[in-house]
Amino acid sequence: MSDSDSAAAVLRADPDYRVLQRLEAGLIPTSAPGATVRRAVFLDTETTGTDVARDAVVELSMIAFAYDPATGAVHAVQEADAFSRLRDPGRPIPAEATRVNNITDEMVAGQTITDAEVEAFLDGVGLVVAHSASFDRPMVEKTWPVFQGLNWACSIEDVGWKERGFASNSLEYLVMKQGFFFEGHRAKIDCLAGIALLASSLPGGEPVLGELLASARKTRTLIRAVNSPFETKDILKARGYRWDNEGRVWWTLTEDLEAEQAWLSDAVYGGRLPALPVTPIRAANRFSVRAD
Repeated sequence: MSDSDSAAAVLRADPDYRVLQRLEAGLIPTSAPGATVRRAVFLDTETTGTDVARDAVVELSMIAFAYDPATGAVHAVQEADAFSRLRDPGRPIPAEATRVNNITDEMVAGQTITDAEVEAFLDGVGLVVAHSASFDRPMVEKTWPVFQGLNWACSIEDVGWKERGFASNSLEYLVMKQGFFFEGHRAKIDCLAGIALLASSLPGGEPVLGELLASARKTRTLIRAVNSPFETKDILKARGYRWDNEGRVWWTLTEDLEAEQAWLSDAVYGGRLPALPVTPIRAANRFSVRAD
């Protein structure tokens, strides 16, 4: 045992100290393969900005991992098989984006990521996980159509971090709570951190990936409160509805359509519920800008 390991062991035994270890693939807790093993990838992007409609991907990273769909156990982390490429967005990268991701115009000049490369890496993959799938999925779908045909899950929205007392759902904070730290803000290390998070356990002992899978398997319904009276905007917002500026409508996802329609009738439409557009949402189209 090295001097550093010895010192860390002493500090871990002291309740007044907490030890963080630099994240490496070999430190991610994994289990022996069970009867069923499936392949997934954790995905992260670096972009020119945060506007899905106008901004573009400048770095795409994916790391493959094997998992048991019944238990949520992570079996193997294929960092050696990681996909990490830079991409020229065809226009200058804004200075504010470079300050975040340290990616410059010189680094991406002439760099491309072809459909064939992405499709080859995703061969055999049934699930894509991202730490902000509502951002990452639309960003990659508009550039590489293969992502439209995959199931997606989100390690923020599919895990009840807030309900379990976590002060933040940022990736850096959550990984730190598991005893790791990582440096830099680049897509590949964020993918590795994401898999480490999925392989960890929640305070009650449940595997993080297990909870994520259970949530991702649910069928939800997207309901749009069309023509809702202006004076009801505050109660819609308080209930968790979000404003779609392009469609000019408040919307939400619900797991109980009948109960949500009853609430809308009473609280928003004065007892006269109009025919509202609804869309079934599953892992195949969740977080996507597509409404199919």
